[in-house]
Amino acid sequence: MGDADIDLKPYVQCVQIGFTKLTNGTVVKTIQPDETNCLAKESNCIWQNETIIQEMVLKLRNVESGELAVEIEWVDVIGCKGLSHLDL
Repeated sequence: MGDADIDLKPYVQCVQIGFTKLTNGTVVKTIQPDETNCLAKESNCIWQNETIIQEMVLKLRNVESGELAVEIEWVDVIGCKGLSHLDL
């Protein structure tokens, strides 16, 4: 099956900034592959439809070969503290 690590810190930092009124498709941060993540290529945090998404292609570990395309988005849930209390 394989596995991969995702460093969520850059994404969470972008969400905490609270961008508003950006043009759809604006790249607000680019994350490079390094030893702390399993990125196969650079990953972008993008302003899309009034929220931040991050698109990633991950190299799978503990498997002969394989990559996984992932897109993440923070969704506020009623009763959830959200990200404002996190100290990164």
